[in-house]
Amino acid sequence: MPRAPFLALAPPLQYGSRTEDREGLVLRILGPFQDDGGFLLPRGAQGTLLGLLLLDAGEPVSVGAISERLFAVHAPERVQVTVSRVRRRLREAGVPCGIRTVDGGYVLDVEPAHLDRHRFESLLADARIADGMDRRLALLVEACALWRGPILAEIGLDGEPTARRLEQHWLRALEQRHRLALELGAAADFEDLLTARSQHPFHEGLTAVSMLALYRAGRQVEALRIHEALRRRLRDELGLEPGHELKALERAILRQELRFGGAGRPAPPPPTTSIPPPPVRLLGRDADLAALRTRVQQRSLVTILGPAGVGKTALAGALLAEESTRGRAVARADLAPVSAPVEAVQVLARALMVDVPGDDGDGADLAEAIGARTVLLLLDNCEHLHDAVRSIASTLLNRCPGVRLLATSRHLLQLRDEDRFSLEALPRPIAVDLLRLRLEALGTRLPDDPGSNRRAAELCDQLDRLPLAIELAARPLALLGLDELSARLDHRLRLLRNDGEVDARHVSLERAIVGSFDLLDADHQRVLVALSAFVGSFDLAAAHAVAAEGFEQVEADCAAELDTFEALRSLVDHSLLVRDHAAIGRFRLLESVRAFGQARLSRHDQLRLRQRHAEVMANRMVDAWSQLCGAAEPERIRRIEADVDDLRRAVGRAIATGRADLALTITAPLVLYQFDHLWLEPADWAAAALELPGADRHPLAAVAHATMGYGLQQRGRYEEALAQGLRADELDEMHGRPPSWITATLLGAATAYLGRRSETRNWADIAVARARAVGDDYGVSRCLWTQVYSAASEGRYDLHAAEEAFRLAERTGSLTARTRAHVLMGIVHALDEPAQARTYCRVAQQLAERAGLHYYVGIARAYAAHALGLEDPQKGMAEFVELLGWYLTTAVPLGASRSLVREAIPMLVALGLDELAAALDGSEPPFCYRPGLNADAVGIAAGRLGPERYARASARWRGMSESDLLGQLARAIPDELVPSSSPLRHLRAQQPAAL
Repeated sequence: MPRAPFLALAPPLQYGSRTEDREGLVLRILGPFQDDGGFLLPRGAQGTLLGLLLLDAGEPVSVGAISERLFAVHAPERVQVTVSRVRRRLREAGVPCGIRTVDGGYVLDVEPAHLDRHRFESLLADARIADGMDRRLALLVEACALWRGPILAEIGLDGEPTARRLEQHWLRALEQRHRLALELGAAADFEDLLTARSQHPFHEGLTAVSMLALYRAGRQVEALRIHEALRRRLRDELGLEPGHELKALERAILRQELRFGGAGRPAPPPPTTSIPPPPVRLLGRDADLAALRTRVQQRSLVTILGPAGVGKTALAGALLAEESTRGRAVARADLAPVSAPVEAVQVLARALMVDVPGDDGDGADLAEAIGARTVLLLLDNCEHLHDAVRSIASTLLNRCPGVRLLATSRHLLQLRDEDRFSLEALPRPIAVDLLRLRLEALGTRLPDDPGSNRRAAELCDQLDRLPLAIELAARPLALLGLDELSARLDHRLRLLRNDGEVDARHVSLERAIVGSFDLLDADHQRVLVALSAFVGSFDLAAAHAVAAEGFEQVEADCAAELDTFEALRSLVDHSLLVRDHAAIGRFRLLESVRAFGQARLSRHDQLRLRQRHAEVMANRMVDAWSQLCGAAEPERIRRIEADVDDLRRAVGRAIATGRADLALTITAPLVLYQFDHLWLEPADWAAAALELPGADRHPLAAVAHATMGYGLQQRGRYEEALAQGLRADELDEMHGRPPSWITATLLGAATAYLGRRSETRNWADIAVARARAVGDDYGVSRCLWTQVYSAASEGRYDLHAAEEAFRLAERTGSLTARTRAHVLMGIVHALDEPAQARTYCRVAQQLAERAGLHYYVGIARAYAAHALGLEDPQKGMAEFVELLGWYLTTAVPLGASRSLVREAIPMLVALGLDELAAALDGSEPPFCYRPGLNADAVGIAAGRLGPERYARASARWRGMSESDLLGQLARAIPDELVPSSSPLRHLRAQQPAAL
């Protein structure tokens, strides 16, 4: 008995031949096996296993599915052995494929060129989007030629789902091929057509195209006999009647109503066009329209996703109007008012201008009525009929090769090969343009001045830049004005409505959101309402902490974090929650959705939810201090920056309700972070919290006073900063707590800026001692910064302290500590080894830029310029000018720039700019880290200027603000020292030099 071949490879292979000889081979599974002398496997488990994997090549097949198919029981061990044997056979024969183990199953990897199934599907996809009928027919002919019969029937796999699906694709392709051939006037291949019809006697599409071919050939009687044979067989065997298309075709043949065009072609039906062109061009959507056009040409199903009011229907309508003007068949089915699947089929039938009586809602009759027509069909607003539309779409795609589907929805249909097209909010300038257009339509104009433009842009941001919200805002804006409307947007759901709107979906913003909200189950609705407590973005942990116990309605429903995750995923799928593009793993609510959630809460629940939110944000800051002092600093900083809006809101709520404990818990860990990152808000939070009754008795009160002190120091209010530091030490002593090194560093910095150097030195020593006492490496390194800095201000350069700070900073892993330590090394090496000092300062600058420490970027650049200026004043001054331009053109707080610019005094004197050096020396405060050099330089300038000229020059900038001082200095530097590319050139052109 001959061996049954398992798999045919073409051209024939010899068992055991080398892999390189087989790179052009194709694995053929679209038909029965052929014993062509190629790679053969006997029947049995190995053959069945490889057949299953080839059927779903590139997709995982579970161990359970394989095991039950091979052994009728679940036997994963036997599957593993079989896989191993098949792998060995493939490897030894050099077959161009391999089996890969994945979680819970196996995948057969094979290049598309080596599998006839992949080539078949590729040809069908190309035919679907081909422009000309001739090209489309050629592709279908090539695809059909790959089919050789039932798939892997000899080993019993022809009944597998994938095999059946491929067979249906072949039948549709065959039907479409013959229809196109008839339309092009080609002679019918009756043998091929009638053979296929006889093998699939119940396939109405093949019967219809056979009848058309016979009718065109003048064999009308035979065409009618075919119909009668099918009708009789359907009635006798299945109790059914032929479909609508066959009945209509039979009537047309009996009445001789079929007409043929040139070359004997049947006259094609008029193109479907049930959607008018949009009345106006879409603003700001040109790129979206172009991208959507490309997607629709490439894929059979494209779903436009986005939140309510983002403009999904408008974009889809613009594409359909564009396609219609090019003579292509289009149709739009608005499913918004539909509530039942059967109604959906009827709406689609009306849009497509076909008659579908008695369809049960699965789209089968609709597919028969469409037949081989080519049309782009828009399924508009289908989210509320997800399951029904999914079923109908699947039927149309499987049975109507000429149909391309475009859907607008708030979540995916979840069909295979569905292409997701996410539509985002309008860009800010386009949103403002839309607002202006809508106002002009109401007979009102916005003033065209910078202030009005800025406020209009802010209003559009508050409206999430959603076209619907902007359009609905135009009417109240025309009545109230920008400022009044912006101030009342907490009540946006009442303001943003238009009861005169014809389209029910556009009556109000609230109604648009309700459409998505009502699709959620009750648990997910409650989670959405709870999430309205957040004003910024949030992660899963924060969402779970708030939603799990946010208010009375949400209790055990979200007890597990994974339940909350499922809720978040559902909200994203329904376009009610958006992913934060700036950070993976974070989400945010659109402002309109947040307002909707708040509106669904009672006053009591609102208060409970806000209180819970404040508690959650405070808990998220409990371990912030330890993380900010170590290697986890960058990640913690990212979280703080991402949480900042909600931290701000939580502090405000805590203060409003008298919860000093929550406000201080949030504020205290930010004591040094705010200083290092030039962020002064935590100082204001601390000040407000300390006003609450009993706040000074809280264990974190002393740190809060230090937080206030650092904020005052950065605002130049050094005496007040000193008072806050002393109050912090007093509270620690009063309550029996060890005084903090943080307070001592504040006191050292404040006295330094006040010019009280002996006190600065004393506080620096105290700070180091306090940090050592508690074994805090980060603290010791931070305090040594103050110690080295204060010593340098007296002309002493403590290399030993700087090196210790460097070692400790490296041990902590903190970017901030490492940045400071590199600056210290630059300070202590500047006089003796200026080149090495510059290297340390450059590294410090790089670290500071990585960590977003703009304050230390300025320090590192200033000290690098100073060190270079000691060797070459001209080059040092060039770097200083660049630093000055950076200060004046970047949107960062100035920080210690007043003191840093004083480091240019020796360079100015060396270049003969005595009056400029004197003016800079006379500015306040008189603090720099190299006083000896400055004193020597100032003495030289004073000697050359004389007492009177020096006195006038030194008084010129005294008492100026920090920003004014920088501006005056920028304009006073001589032209020859300012490069032509420097941003200072623009400033100097606007205002003449100050000196």
